Amino acid sequence: MRIARHVCTFALAGLMGVTMSVAAASQERQPDAAAAQVSGDELDAFAAAYQNVQALNVDYNAEIAEATDDTELQALLEEAQDRTTEIVEGTPGIDMDRYVEIIVLAEGDPDLSARIVRRLTE
Repeated sequence: MRIARHVCTFALAGLMGVTMSVAAASQERQPDAAAAQVSGDELDAFAAAYQNVQALNVDYNAEIAEATDDTELQALLEEAQDRTTEIVEGTPGIDMDRYVEIIVLAEGDPDLSARIVRRLTE
């Protein structure tokens, strides 16, 4: 069933939905060395936002799994995306643009990815 397929996809929707447009934009320009730097405070803020977004994903996964049609599914995904933005924007020390930028940077930087994982597991 198509709806069940979306349940697995949603675990990353909070990240990937907003990341895609930023990733495309970042391919058009190379970030300079200063933009690639992520401070410890930014990592703390990112980790806090990320953990809250993941908790939101868990909450929405059950609802998405029970969606009966594509219209309901789309409404739930849009609601989850809006709530994801609210969570990130409501986290002190980070906004959605920087949150997505850090995700994009981490995808290409194993050291940054490791720093993020350490923050998430502390």
